[in-house]
Amino acid sequence: MAPLITDADFLKIRGLFRYLVLYVLMDKPLHGYAIMKKISRLFDNDYTPSPGVLYPTLQLLEEMGLIESEVKGRRRVYRLTEQGRRLIEENKHQVEKFLERTKYVKQLARETGLVKIVEVLRKLYEKDVVVPSNIVNEIRRHVLRVVELLEESMITK
Repeated sequence: MAPLITDADFLKIRGLFRYLVLYVLMDKPLHGYAIMKKISRLFDNDYTPSPGVLYPTLQLLEEMGLIESEVKGRRRVYRLTEQGRRLIEENKHQVEKFLERTKYVKQLARETGLVKIVEVLRKLYEKDVVVPSNIVNEIRRHVLRVVELLEESMITK
């Protein structure tokens, strides 16, 4: 079975996350928690970066000279450097395209009921329910048909 995310995908996403951080700093300087909240709002609160992802990224961006920080009160505030501003201005279309595509796929998942499937699977897990094999086979048949339809839509595009 092929992995859901390959190493190449991960590197691409990680690079996009760096751009995403720069993107949210375009308007004004922000502290770490505000950056997390602004990113979360961009994803309709479906994704919030953890501190373990955000703060190492901020440190790396600062080491790269793309942002700078200073302590104000009890918080460290981050702002774009001129180099960071130029870089995100040249590449903000990548972030906007990523956000647009993500919103489209989320909407498609809602419209098709795929979100509901995930919710039911979560409930099955929480209640420790074992689904009978005949039902699993029936679900597999329907899921394979859904996959076929989605793959056909990629071909006709």
